[in-house]
Amino acid sequence: MISNCIKFIISPFFISVGCIHSFPALAAPGVPADPLVVWHEDFQNLPTPTPTSNVTDLLVYQGLNPANQAYTADPPWTMSSNMCNGILAAFNQNPDSAIGIAACAGIKSSWNSSQQLSQALGVLRGQDINNTSRNNYAVTAFTVGSPGPDLIIFRTDRNIPLVASKRFIITSIDTAVINCHAGHPLLRFSFIDQNGLEIDISRNVVDACTNGSRVPFSAQGNNLAGSAIAGILNSPAAFKFTGSSVGYIIRNTQGSGDGNDFAFDNAQILDATPQLDKGFDPPLVELGNSSSIVFTITNTSDLLAKEAWSFTDSLSSGLTVSGAPTTTCPAASTSISAPIGADSISVTSSLSNRMASCTITVPVIAAAAGIYLNNQDNISEYEFINPPLPDTTNRLEVTPSADMQAGSSLPTQVSAGQTVTGTIACLNAGPGAAESATCGISGLPTGAMTSCRPTVPTAAPLAASSAISCNVSFVAPAAGSIASTITASSATPDPLLANNAVSYHAAIAPAADMQASASLPNAVVEGQTVTGSIACLNAGPSAAESATCGISGLPAGATTSCTPTVPTATPLTVSSAISCNVSFVAPAAGSIAATITAGSATPDPELENNSIPYAASINKTPVITSVPTLNKWMITMLSLIFGVIILLRFKQK
Repeated sequence: MISNCIKFIISPFFISVGCIHSFPALAAPGVPADPLVVWHEDFQNLPTPTPTSNVTDLLVYQGLNPANQAYTADPPWTMSSNMCNGILAAFNQNPDSAIGIAACAGIKSSWNSSQQLSQALGVLRGQDINNTSRNNYAVTAFTVGSPGPDLIIFRTDRNIPLVASKRFIITSIDTAVINCHAGHPLLRFSFIDQNGLEIDISRNVVDACTNGSRVPFSAQGNNLAGSAIAGILNSPAAFKFTGSSVGYIIRNTQGSGDGNDFAFDNAQILDATPQLDKGFDPPLVELGNSSSIVFTITNTSDLLAKEAWSFTDSLSSGLTVSGAPTTTCPAASTSISAPIGADSISVTSSLSNRMASCTITVPVIAAAAGIYLNNQDNISEYEFINPPLPDTTNRLEVTPSADMQAGSSLPTQVSAGQTVTGTIACLNAGPGAAESATCGISGLPTGAMTSCRPTVPTAAPLAASSAISCNVSFVAPAAGSIASTITASSATPDPLLANNAVSYHAAIAPAADMQASASLPNAVVEGQTVTGSIACLNAGPSAAESATCGISGLPAGATTSCTPTVPTATPLTVSSAISCNVSFVAPAAGSIAATITAGSATPDPELENNSIPYAASINKTPVITSVPTLNKWMITMLSLIFGVIILLRFKQK
């Protein structure tokens, strides 16, 4: 007895078709479909039986699948042995057929029992006991006499072509047996390869008495109504067949004629090769992102184990493996060769007993945008598995993408009023070119200027690894801070939006431009009390904390009086000044060299004008003396002399 015998009923569609030379229509991936019928013999290629119909010898019968298919058996199992074997019997045939009775060693009850077993086999397949089951033909194996052990009771005369070589095939046959109190039919099954070699596929003999259930039959002749043990005997396992055609043999290891009374029908060979389907998940990605090829391996409805099938998928040009594969197939029997960067995927695996399907998922990535197909043409090698049929789900669309990334080299610390310069950059990190790429900064103070190369938006696509560089200039305001955003973008889809924008923050340090000036004479007289003023202006842009104004280098005793007093108690506002009156006594000699200095506790952006020099020359005090005078005689004498001179010049003319 085969404890793991799997029983299933083949659908009427598969029973009625002829030899199939192409792959079956696919069910949904993961949903087992019925095995493909390679060959099926229901022995119905005969006229409808009537009470006057005579019997047919199995050796002269010709089936339809394939056309004119003939069958043989070892001599004891043929009609000519007169052991009630090898006869195509039906309930509605003549119960008193002389030929039928003669073929059953002259025992009418044996002939009628064979007719009843044919009816039971029809009932097994759902036929009406009072109608269609009575027209069902089956092959008798009633053994009136001992045929001997391990003989062929049924054999295809020639092989049936397979869809392809390297297939999982299984077999099935219907049996109905009576007299199980005596010898049981003990069956073995074999395939025949294209070289005529018999391949035993039975792990153990199949006992027809223990593999079925009670099925009724009607009274026939002198035989009463009763029941037979009838069942569908299936292969206990799927057989890996490497040939291109297959034949079929049934042997009965029970050699006794005591019991061993049965009939058989619906012999068939089924192709139970699992089906490979595949598709991209997701079928639409942006360039730079991975999709996955999901291979689905679906068992046939027998759900028998299918061990060591394999296939190789050669990826379409431009696709490569981008990650580690995963699988739901049995880990112990699964080998996947799909290293990252590879352009092919090779798989060897199995389906366990009762496993409907399993999947293998392999991440893949495209080198460029476009449409990538992966259908049956990509399966370069396969064994013991059906390749996929064309399907639109095997289409991967990769749309262009460009990862635009924003960056900045602007200073983060600036001073109030400072003219700030720097650059921002917008990089295309790829993988594709960026159409109409842009780069900009928002949130800068009024009057800020930006100049980009190339100009934006770019007229030509910005190539991967290329960047837009922009020079930025602005004047820092008097107080507060700067909060701006640098943004990179393009008309091409971006796979990573998070890096399209970066923030630019700058703290503004206060600045007060303190400027010194003086209103003092640059020439003085020794001993003179000199007065004048100096001034220290805050030219901004910020108020000046603790502003000061002073002069150093004046003669001893000089005094300075400032308004407001210094250092200022409150910040000196922009455009305000400290005014200081200065007084000193010029020394007796030399010169004066002094320095006026403006300052504050606030950083000064222009230190050059914080101090100016003051220089003054020192003159001596003038000495006053008496002027000499002439007496009247000397004045008279000088008058006479000037008169004579004038007279002489006149006469000369």
